[in-house]
Amino acid sequence: MQAALEAGADPVRVVEQVAANLDALWAHCVATAVPGAPQPACARGCSHCCHERVEATAPEVLLLVRFLRAHADAERDARIVRTAGVVAAMDRDARRQAQVACALLGTDGACTVYEARPLGCRRAHSTDATTCAAVHVDPALEVSIPAAPVLKWSASSLVLGWLEGMAHAGRPPHHYELHAALSAALHDPDAEKRFLAGEDPLASARTVSAEDLPRLLGHPRSG
Repeated sequence: MQAALEAGADPVRVVEQVAANLDALWAHCVATAVPGAPQPACARGCSHCCHERVEATAPEVLLLVRFLRAHADAERDARIVRTAGVVAAMDRDARRQAQVACALLGTDGACTVYEARPLGCRRAHSTDATTCAAVHVDPALEVSIPAAPVLKWSASSLVLGWLEGMAHAGRPPHHYELHAALSAALHDPDAEKRFLAGEDPLASARTVSAEDLPRLLGHPRSG
């Protein structure tokens, strides 16, 4: 992954492969789990977590924009812009309290862009859907969403590798609020070209700069 990025591979195609690897990792962890070990309780239509803030890197956003443009839906695109405006002033805690539905969520509770969903959505899971439902109804509940340890840490390692690969390839892995970033990219036909040229067409949606990631991830840099 890092070598491909450093060799000049298209970051959007690379993150597409990272996403496929994350899906394969999920399937492997479930298939090889020790009998009795916690298993993901997630299923199609289980959308409690689709009401919280999602952050993604630029290649993830641009991969999703490719999908959106290939599957044109004016109402969905308008919903993305409306939702971006609603959540603009919300930090992660405020968004959780408000429980604003993702603009990409279908009326049946299923993701309408499942094939191109961000890494954060792919790795998110719970071993107890009733806990997720309870938090959705009452976001003030002080409970932790239970996760399968092997899947949680394996997925985290893969995503950290993606972030490190971007950084070493000279593409800062800034994070962006999903709706604001999608809105910006959809209104800029040259967003992907500008990103590949070294610009940041999603700057207005940035929530975390690459320089802050080591501290937030618990790995402060020395010196």
